[in-house]
Amino acid sequence: MKLSCLIVDDQKWFIELLEGIIIKTEDLLYLGCETDETKALEMLLEKKIRPDVLFLDIMMDNINGIDFAKRIKHLGFAIVFVTSSREHAIEAFKYGLAYLVKSFDRKDFNEAMDKVRWYFCGGVEELKLEKEILSIKLGIRGKFLTLKLDDIMMIKGSSNYSKLVLRSGKVHTAYISLRKLERRLFALGFFRVHKTYMVNLKLIGAVSNKSVVVGKEIIPISNTYYIHFINEVIKKTLP
Repeated sequence: MKLSCLIVDDQKWFIELLEGIIIKTEDLLYLGCETDETKALEMLLEKKIRPDVLFLDIMMDNINGIDFAKRIKHLGFAIVFVTSSREHAIEAFKYGLAYLVKSFDRKDFNEAMDKVRWYFCGGVEELKLEKEILSIKLGIRGKFLTLKLDDIMMIKGSSNYSKLVLRSGKVHTAYISLRKLERRLFALGFFRVHKTYMVNLKLIGAVSNKSVVVGKEIIPISNTYYIHFINEVIKKTLP
């Protein structure tokens, strides 16, 4: 799965430079750029665009990049700060995963993206995926549960942990957020239908009245995910 990237910066020469690097990086998807930070903030808050990774300039005309980050921190984006100066580095690390000075080279970029990839995979201490097998950390220190993806009926998220509901009826609690699971499992047939729920598309029984039946459970589909979900179901079921 590719990580989608958005650049918010008011220097066009730098946007062109960073754009070229992103496009040439195999596991990244370039969504575009915005030079007007006020407009960018509005789009993100209204969820008109949902990047995985936000490359964010710190020194902009209307909104300081740190203040910008504070206002979107609840959205869970991976923020990589970019700036011409190192003076904001300490504060930047409170809100971002990485920090690039605009004289950075490819090695610096790769190191920053390694931190981003770690964020989205949940780290080896939380989750491992190999083919159709999921190994996920439970509440007991150091203990992993290994499951076949096809056995997971749905996942219910709550704060920083998630409950995996199996076809057998068993429920396991894993200490990883639903957002992190979504990033890893979306390409493997799981779909977020609500801020709290993700379902296995293979195990859907019916869809009606903005709800989906999985096993004996009736799961609500929120307006935020409805259109994308319906399109995904149609795509999966067409011959």
